Amino acid sequence: MRLQQYMARAGVASRRKSEEIILQGRVQVNGKLATLGQSVSPEDNILLDNKPLLGAESFVYFAFNKPQKVLSTVSDPRGRKTVLDFYQGNKRIFPVGRLDYESRGLLLCTNDGDFAQLFIHPRYGIEKDYLLILDNELTKEELRSLEMGIYLDGYKTKPIKIHKLGERRYRVTLVEGRNRQLRRMVEKKGKTVLDLSRVRVGPFHLENIPEGEFLPLKIKDIEKLKNAIRP
Repeated sequence: MRLQQYMARAGVASRRKSEEIILQGRVQVNGKLATLGQSVSPEDNILLDNKPLLGAESFVYFAFNKPQKVLSTVSDPRGRKTVLDFYQGNKRIFPVGRLDYESRGLLLCTNDGDFAQLFIHPRYGIEKDYLLILDNELTKEELRSLEMGIYLDGYKTKPIKIHKLGERRYRVTLVEGRNRQLRRMVEKKGKTVLDLSRVRVGPFHLENIPEGEFLPLKIKDIEKLKNAIRP
């Protein structure tokens, strides 16, 4: 196995980031400075920043139903709840992308850094569906404007799809993931999001996953998705 792949499977970082770490001279293999692309095995003595690198793990993938007021991170210096406070397994998993603190719903988690990078990169256009409840109705003109994209931080958002479900209730599909994007887009139209829940990420749906619980995903489904979006 190539060193950068081994590092990714050990949960250090994505394969690409691991390559950068190797080139920075932070990795040693059997007492020698590591080189990019060299082959390694669990029997090798691998040091990262002069500390032993634990063996590569098998990959795991989960769908998690994130409650409100839970951070999409693995730790928080302020002591707030994070995704890992709900995890009972022994793998070093992390969230794929983000779902903001006040929002709830589907969040994928894994220890596969390469998969995470493929899945969140905007070039692959992975769709995400959200259910929104607003404080006021959007007019037809406001809906059209949002669907075409509006400017946030000097950049125009990509087109989105909005379907009205009922009074002040909407289903939104987008492929971007800017910080608090949907909330900020709605605020640009003078409205406020009262409730936001993500119900789909690519082919994965929230369905009947209880809030605060993890559902293991089938490896064959993940591999199929990897092959479909891999560059």
